[in-house]
Amino acid sequence: MSNVSSFNCYYTNAHSFLKKLPELNKIILENDITLAGITETWASSDMRYSEFDTEGFNMYRADKSSSKRGGGVLIYIHKILVSIPYPQLGSMGCGDSVWELVNTGSDKRIVVGNICRSPNSSEENTSQVLELLALANQQEKITHLLVKGGFNMPEMEYNDYSVAGLDFSIPVRFFNLLQDLFLIQHVFEAIQFRSDQIPPKLTYEFTN
Repeated sequence: MSNVSSFNCYYTNAHSFLKKLPELNKIILENDITLAGITETWASSDMRYSEFDTEGFNMYRADKSSSKRGGGVLIYIHKILVSIPYPQLGSMGCGDSVWELVNTGSDKRIVVGNICRSPNSSEENTSQVLELLALANQQEKITHLLVKGGFNMPEMEYNDYSVAGLDFSIPVRFFNLLQDLFLIQHVFEAIQFRSDQIPPKLTYEFTN
C-alpha cells in the first residue's frame, strides 16, 4: 500500500440508494473520490452485498432497523487505503451508524463514522448518538477522527457558532458536546433541500 497524505471525501443522503448507484460511480470517477458516505440507503438485510458493489472499493453497511421506509447507512473506502470494520463503536446499539478503521500507510490511523439521525429520533436514540460521538473521540491509538452524516439539527448554525433552544434541549446538548470534544465542523452550506424550501443545514462533517 502506498502512503496517502490526503484524499477526497463525498457524502449524500440518498433516499433509496440502489437505483442511484450508477450516479455515485460517475461522481467517484469525475471527482477522484476515495471515501464516500451514504445515508438513507433504505437497504434491508435481504439485499445482497453484491447489489451495492463499486469497483475498487470496500463497502461497509448498516441496514435499516425496521420495516418502515427510511434508514440505513454505508461507507465506501477505496482499496488504496487499508480499512477494516471498527466493532468498538459499531456495537454501541446506535442502529443507523457504521464505523471503520482506516490506515493510510503514513502512520495515521483514522476512525471513520457515518451516522444518520432521524428528525423523528427519540430522546433515547439521540442520547446514544451523543454517547457514540464522545466514545469515538476517546479511542486510544487513533490519530484522527472523521464523522459525517445527517444529524437533522437545523437549530445549529455554524456560520456564527450559535444554537437555538433551551439549555437542556437536544440541539443545545448536541452543540455543547461537540464544543467540549473540540470537534471541527466543515460543512457551512445546505446540501439537501427542495426548490421551494429555505435550505436547512442538516448535514455535518466533523474532524478532531
